[in-house]
Amino acid sequence: MKKDSFRLKRVWLYGLVVALAAVVWGGLLAGRWLLGPVASGNKEKEAFIVTRGASVDRIGRELATAKLIRQAAVFKFLVMVRNLGNKIQAGSFQLSSGMSVEEIIGELTDGRQDFWVTLLEGWRREEMAAALSEAFTEAGGNFDKDTFLGLTESKEGQLFPDTYLLPVQADEETVVSILTKTFDERVRQGLAVEISQSGRTLIEIITMASLVEREAADEADRSVVAGILWKRLDQGWSLDVDASLQYAKGYDATEKTWWKPPTAADKTIVSPYNTYTKVGLPPAPICSPSLSSIKATLQPKASDYWFYLTDNQGVTHYAMTIEEQMANIQKYLR
Repeated sequence: MKKDSFRLKRVWLYGLVVALAAVVWGGLLAGRWLLGPVASGNKEKEAFIVTRGASVDRIGRELATAKLIRQAAVFKFLVMVRNLGNKIQAGSFQLSSGMSVEEIIGELTDGRQDFWVTLLEGWRREEMAAALSEAFTEAGGNFDKDTFLGLTESKEGQLFPDTYLLPVQADEETVVSILTKTFDERVRQGLAVEISQSGRTLIEIITMASLVEREAADEADRSVVAGILWKRLDQGWSLDVDASLQYAKGYDATEKTWWKPPTAADKTIVSPYNTYTKVGLPPAPICSPSLSSIKATLQPKASDYWFYLTDNQGVTHYAMTIEEQMANIQKYLR
């Protein structure tokens, strides 16, 4: 009996060992399968975009949905274990279902093909050129500011301000095409009905919107300022816009800005952009206005005001008469 009992124990232990080995082996095979390529041997790549601020969990789900990996949880586990969450870059990547999870993680942390750049509302072409040059350099690309400025010489105001995902290999002409195409889609086509009904030309609207953009920081003030400026224009008054003087003066090396506040003497400079001495709109926009300023220009708010100013805290104050305006100047700007 003892021998039979011992034999049974040996058989049981042997079976347990075999079972454990099978489980371990099965686990290794499963792990290898989960970490391996979805379609081994496939060399065809496709663009995969990681949006800014996307979590590791979201990226994993999107990779699984695109059938680039098998399990989002496995991707997330591997990224977290290796502490690579903060190293995944936003942008466009060329990935293949023939790549393993480790290879895909390697691409996401060091294989960006595109990069994000933000071009702000109210910037002039030179400011956009500087931002683009810096962004291209950081992404490992090349961008020539002078070439960009040459291509956009007659396109001030038509380079739509936005956040763009640009290819690292893009040249200056491609970038200009992207910016102007966005302008056409959002403004020329997107607001075609409103522009047609306004009775103004597109260049008049964009030029006025560029003034409004620089003059009224608060969105609530833009339609009121637009109403004042259109009214002054239609009545043959000078617009008296400081921002147009800033544009005419250009870059101030001492202050390191394109938008240094003008002095009283600046109001006498000889320039087609001097709206104190020249009646009418400037010959072209002075910056790239936001969609908000363009819409405010298309839908100006009627008021009894003829004057406005912005104090040092960015608050706009209105006046119906020159006397009220002078009083506001003494109260808010002295």
